[in-house]
Amino acid sequence: MEGLKGGPDWGFPLRGEIRESTLSILTNSLWWSGAVELERVGFSRG
Repeated sequence: MEGLKGGPDWGFPLRGEIRESTLSILTNSLWWSGAVELERVGFSRG
């Protein structure tokens, strides 16, 4: 992580942006399906 942060930007800013938004969308949907699954299984049983 540190090397990537400190390193230079090797170009493809648009491609990187698209990849990042796609990643965040995937992460969000994964998180949501995980939360829904937890609730369905009875996560809030207290």
